[in-house]
Amino acid sequence: YESYKFDSLYNVKFDSIKLVKDKIRLANFTLNTTEEFKEISNSVIKAKVFELTNIDWPVLIYEHRLIADNASLIQPEVILNLPHNKSKIHKTVKPADSSTIHIIRQRLELKNFYIVDGNVNIKIANGTEISVKNCFIDINVNKLINESSIKNSFEALDRLSFSDAAFINKNISLNAKGGSYSSNENVLKFKDLKQSKEDKSLALSFKDLQVSGIEIKEGNGYAVSNLSWGLADIIINKKANKEKATANNSNDPFNVGVNHVSGGPSRLSFNASNIAISTQITTLSTDEIFFASGQKPTIKGLQIDGEPFLINDNKNESGITIFSISDIEKSVLRNVTLRLPSKEHTIKLFIPELAFSTDINKSIQGIITSEYIDLTRPIISFEPL
Repeated sequence: YESYKFDSLYNVKFDSIKLVKDKIRLANFTLNTTEEFKEISNSVIKAKVFELTNIDWPVLIYEHRLIADNASLIQPEVILNLPHNKSKIHKTVKPADSSTIHIIRQRLELKNFYIVDGNVNIKIANGTEISVKNCFIDINVNKLINESSIKNSFEALDRLSFSDAAFINKNISLNAKGGSYSSNENVLKFKDLKQSKEDKSLALSFKDLQVSGIEIKEGNGYAVSNLSWGLADIIINKKANKEKATANNSNDPFNVGVNHVSGGPSRLSFNASNIAISTQITTLSTDEIFFASGQKPTIKGLQIDGEPFLINDNKNESGITIFSISDIEKSVLRNVTLRLPSKEHTIKLFIPELAFSTDINKSIQGIITSEYIDLTRPIISFEPL
């Protein structure tokens, strides 16, 4: 069977039709863009089975509208090639029918749409590509088609799981494995998540990452109740082309708030033209964290433990063997070594234990205060250059 739908935008094919109780199953189902519109959106959906449950037959027969409980694409291959500029669609398609969402609202009423054991690949003409493999997707259709904002589109996602996923554009590459999401729990999980920037200025790697209590607000605002991970590796490279990095920065305002952060063993490396810093964090936790464009971050209740902390400025190496830092409460640095160059000597300062108390958030804002600083048996020596 073959038919043209949505004013000849798409061509529908299937090999056979089967009625099983309250279900209708279309075998070897294919939905693809017609030749006339391939320049606008060359897309193909192929599924082993397309299934509809609890169809309202009188409405379908007499009103030519589809009302059903659920629709499922079983073992589909979804390939969507989309234009970067939506004006191409508006110039080619009649104004009344220029929006696929508008057409779907008129002709389709579903409770949920499922993709079962499918592969999805979306390419946009601006170079952005999204791919998901071995995925299960459960979408609340009414929420999806009634509102077009990012907030409502996210809220329409009831469940998601996949083996592999990738997001790539001109600036960043994001790869994930073992992902899952449940709207009932409002928890997003990844077994493995990696991000890298095209200019090599940043590379992130997380294992057993979990984000819970996700809320998308209007105006590029995001809120999270809890962010946690098992292992992490963070590399910041300021040796990258600064002009290119600046060109890639977005000027769109944003704000992100996290109520609680807890992280397991994490390796941190910072590299610039004249300094290198590295450390191994054992545990990390915070209370509220807030980031907003154009502002210094707010970090409250920071607690961080690790070993060692090393600083190399190409001439001298300084470091701390063990550190335990707590916001407002007692913080301890053990075996602190500082090497400071002078005209004739290198001044070496060794402190077996340095204890202090400070408001870390105020320090971030530029107001450095401390209730006390205790240095235990400090040793100052001079080394020839």
